[in-house]
Amino acid sequence: MGDGERELLTQTILESQTRLLKTLCRQDEPEWMASDLTMPQFKILSLLYGRGPMRMSGLAKLLDRNMSTATGIADRLVEEKLIQRQEDSEDRRAVIIRLTERGQELCESFMQQDWHRLRSMLKRLNLDELQVVLRSIELLTKAMLDQINEQSQVVKT
Repeated sequence: MGDGERELLTQTILESQTRLLKTLCRQDEPEWMASDLTMPQFKILSLLYGRGPMRMSGLAKLLDRNMSTATGIADRLVEEKLIQRQEDSEDRRAVIIRLTERGQELCESFMQQDWHRLRSMLKRLNLDELQVVLRSIELLTKAMLDQINEQSQVVKT
């Protein structure tokens, strides 16, 4: 496969993914859309759910916000008892942010709704098609993990 063919196939995959996401948006309103969460609050919850506890400074960097803005967003989530702060045992000046049990449950309820929607779509596929979907997801996950590992090696050196 030449570079041109690879690029064309990559572009077709990206367009297919866009169609899939647009189709998902046409289904029932996701639970998180009905919540009172702002997009920055949702991003914080998603980052903590996916990555686990992290320093406030790291969270601000990932959100591309200054520390005071990120802290203000986090303050509202603390008030809602969705996240909690604690001192970093390695650096008393630093603050670790983590999901509370309530925050974890909220994120899991969002995930459960997504799983329900995906499960109803997967029921429409035959066994061979399901195996193709599974293999594709496994390949994408491996490529993503390889990329993350490569990036973390670059940062360490």
